[in-house]
Amino acid sequence: MEEFDPRKIAESLVKEAGLDWRTAEEVAAEVSEIIVRAKLRFLSAPLIRELVNYALLERGLEEARKRYTRVGMPVYDVDKLLDTGINENANLMVNPESIHKWAADRLFIEHALLTMPEHIADAHMSGLIHIHDLEYWSVGRPFCLSHDPRFILKRGLLIDGTGLHSAVAGPAKHWEWLILGM
Repeated sequence: MEEFDPRKIAESLVKEAGLDWRTAEEVAAEVSEIIVRAKLRFLSAPLIRELVNYALLERGLEEARKRYTRVGMPVYDVDKLLDTGINENANLMVNPESIHKWAADRLFIEHALLTMPEHIADAHMSGLIHIHDLEYWSVGRPFCLSHDPRFILKRGLLIDGTGLHSAVAGPAKHWEWLILGM
């Protein structure tokens, strides 16, 4: 067990949320007051983070709150997942590996939605666009790709966009190779 130290809140706000030191100290002091008033018998890091996020929202620091928030699942959702699994994918049976995959997918979907440009996340969440296999966005692993044939004709096939992390094919010299590249 560790002694509560408001300075650690301020340090993490500077490091993780990009706040200046003065604002971070003010938020830490505010959260410390809430903790003292609540007379809690047990204080956890996740609870502190929730209180800090609330304080950030009260100050109108939504971007800082986005950077500082946790990703993960509520205990109820994990219990439900462990108990019944998910019936979203007929290719996955309920077993320990699938349960772990579903939990990891949820974590990475949350991360992706919090870190991608807000207008893209909003468009996906509203159904305006669909980002297939969103759980792989953050790890940079494309699953299903569509390419503009003009790009392939001109530059070849660069799966990752740069050729640094995947195989590369130069511009197609014959139409058969162009079709195979798509």
